[in-house]
Amino acid sequence: MKLTIGVMGASGGDFPQGVRERACQLGEAVAERDAVLITGGGPGLPYEAVLGAKAKGGLVVGISPGLSLDEHRGKYRSPVDGFDVLVYTGSGLMGRDSATPSWMAFPCSRPRWGGSVPGLLAGAFRKNSLFRVLRAIGPGHAQCNRMSSS
Repeated sequence: MKLTIGVMGASGGDFPQGVRERACQLGEAVAERDAVLITGGGPGLPYEAVLGAKAKGGLVVGISPGLSLDEHRGKYRSPVDGFDVLVYTGSGLMGRDSATPSWMAFPCSRPRWGGSVPGLLAGAFRKNSLFRVLRAIGPGHAQCNRMSSS
């Protein structure tokens, strides 16, 4: 079974090009390690990781808050290109955030990438799994810090 790595974060906002590039590089790194990238299926920085993973031939899964493709695109204004699989939860944004860690072995988020961290931490805690928070340590670098939820 392949390792699943989740990338969550801000779905909107005006991000500097360097931040977008780092998100893309994170997706590339997931694909280069033959792992499956999982995101919340939305736009923004996690979608940059999707584009990076696809550029390297990776497998990408999106966990949509919508109930259908129409709701995913319409109500949530989310992309479909780049995803190999979209799972429609119908649980809305908050429900999806707390459920998504059960799909991943290695959820990651970066502070200031959005409000997903509390929901992901709660889901990781219920699953009794590890959660990673990325923090910048210099230009173009990131370090994964292990936070045990138990």
